[in-house]
Amino acid sequence: RRRPAAAGSEPLDGAMTDFSKLLNELMGEERDVLPEERSNRARQFSDRDVCKYYICGFDLDIFKNTKSAEDVSRHVLPEDAGKRKDDDMRAAWEALPDDERAKYPYERETKRLLDRLIFECDRRVARSVARCEQAREVPTRAFTPEEQKVLDKYSEQIKEISARAEALGEEGDVDGAQAELSKIESLQSSRELVLNRLKPQAGLTACTVSGVLLSAQDNESRREEHLHGKQYLGWKRLRELRDELGARLLSYREKRLPGHWDPRDAGLIQRQRQ
Repeated sequence: RRRPAAAGSEPLDGAMTDFSKLLNELMGEERDVLPEERSNRARQFSDRDVCKYYICGFDLDIFKNTKSAEDVSRHVLPEDAGKRKDDDMRAAWEALPDDERAKYPYERETKRLLDRLIFECDRRVARSVARCEQAREVPTRAFTPEEQKVLDKYSEQIKEISARAEALGEEGDVDGAQAELSKIESLQSSRELVLNRLKPQAGLTACTVSGVLLSAQDNESRREEHLHGKQYLGWKRLRELRDELGARLLSYREKRLPGHWDPRDAGLIQRQRQ
C-alpha cells in the first residue's frame, strides 16, 4: 500500500516545480550543463575535447602505420590522442593575432613535445650513422669457395658472350651483336646483386632526417620512394614546425607580451640568436 503523502508536501513540490520552470525561462534548460557541453553553444578551439597539438600544426597521427608512430604514442596521454582534430578550430586559432595567441600555452606545449620527439630521433640518427661507420671499418672478408664459384661463373659467361658479340660485329651482324650485348648487361646486373648480398655491411647509409637505414645500392626509384614516404616527410615536417614555433615563441618574448614568460624557455632567445 502507498504511504500517504506528508502533510504540506504537495504545495512544496508544486513550488519547486514552478521555481524550476522560472529558472529554465531565465537561464535555459541547460543551465546545469558545463558551458562547453551545451547543445546550442558554438564550438571553440579552447574546448577540452579539441586537440591543441592539432590546431598548432602537429597531427598526432602523422606517422600512422609506421614504426615512428610508437615514438609519438610514448609521449602523448591517451586522452590527448583521442581528442577532436578540427580544421575549423585550427583556422580560428591561426586567425588570432599574436597578442591573443600568447595568452594560451598551446604553442609552448606543442614545441616541448616536438623537442622531446626530435631529441630521440636525433639519438637514433646518431646510432644509425655510427652503425654505418663501424660497418665500413670491418675488413672485407674473403669469399667462400662456393661464393667465388658463383661469381666466377658469371664472369666466364660474360667473357664468352662478349667474344660472340665481337665476332658477330665483325661479320656485320649488328642485330645479333646487339642481342648478345643485352645478355651481358643482364648478367652484369645479376652478378652485382649477388655481390651486394654477399657484402651487405658495406652498403648501408643513414637518413639524417628520420634515422632510417637505407641501402647504398638502392636505385633512384627506391630513394625517391623514401623521400616521399611517411617517415621522411613526417620528421621533416616536425623539424620545420619545431623551428617555426621556436621563432614564434621568441617573438612573443621579444614583444614582452603579457602572461607568456616561462622560465623553462629561458635559454631559447640566446639559442635562437647564436
